[in-house]
Amino acid sequence: MSKKAILTVLVVCLLFGNAFAEVVFTQKIEKSAAGTRIYKMEMTRLDERARMRRLMETLELAGVQIPREHKRVETQRFVGLSSDSVEGIINAHGSEMMFTDLKGLKLVEKTGDLPKDEEAVKIARNFLESAKLVNLRRQELVVGHIGGLMQSLASPRTNYGLEKKAVAVHFNRKLDGLAVMNKGSHITVMIGDTYSPINLYYSWREIGKAVRDVSKLDVLSPKQIKKRIVEDISEIYNMDQKIIIDKIYLVYYDRGEEYIQPAFCYEGRAEGKTEVPQPVLGYVPGLIDPPEPVHHPAYLDDLAIPGKP
Repeated sequence: MSKKAILTVLVVCLLFGNAFAEVVFTQKIEKSAAGTRIYKMEMTRLDERARMRRLMETLELAGVQIPREHKRVETQRFVGLSSDSVEGIINAHGSEMMFTDLKGLKLVEKTGDLPKDEEAVKIARNFLESAKLVNLRRQELVVGHIGGLMQSLASPRTNYGLEKKAVAVHFNRKLDGLAVMNKGSHITVMIGDTYSPINLYYSWREIGKAVRDVSKLDVLSPKQIKKRIVEDISEIYNMDQKIIIDKIYLVYYDRGEEYIQPAFCYEGRAEGKTEVPQPVLGYVPGLIDPPEPVHHPAYLDDLAIPGKP
């Protein structure tokens, strides 16, 4: 690779007492966020009775047996139920839901035949549609990858090795031909040997409308985007690490709140003096004035420094 192909950004200014990280870019930013859209999500707050009804209906459609005796669960963000055989929670808008059929997982007994990957995808999609968790007609739901839940069964004298307990189908979202990334548009459905869902992780909201189309006047320049990447990396990584970024590409960013907006995902590796290189992945805005903050996945808004954008 020629020296001209590598752009090294080393900012020696201080950021709250710490220098920016050294970041090496090996790729130009070819695309602009111009021509994308800002989407506003449908967010209707449910009262507790409606939330529990939605959770119970979802469990029933999954074929999960709900015991009469169960504990009520309540946290700052969720309500739900808990028992020896099933656990489930739901948030105030119904946009986040999780359940596990502990009995269906068969963690203390042998698992029977599991569906093939293609069949597991079909079962999961039909479940999401019948539970009205996703509108499949919008054709936004895409399969990210298919995996499995593995468990090692063992006794004091015998180790039976790994056993696959469920087929895990991971779904993501695609809009306007772009991947929707971060935590807001992701669903995992695990299918057990009953050929029905035994575990769900659901983070999804339907799109209400496009707030506006993004123009050239709305977007950050490639130089500004790289500056944001350096700032973002410096919030997370040690200053003695050298960060090499070899992928920067346009995506839609979904933090699980009111909007889906254009952003740039960057990927690379962090090299330290003694450490094995670690993978790097993060997000920065594509817009000059984003409707919601865009940060590295490890960044916590609660820890943001007052006055810092």
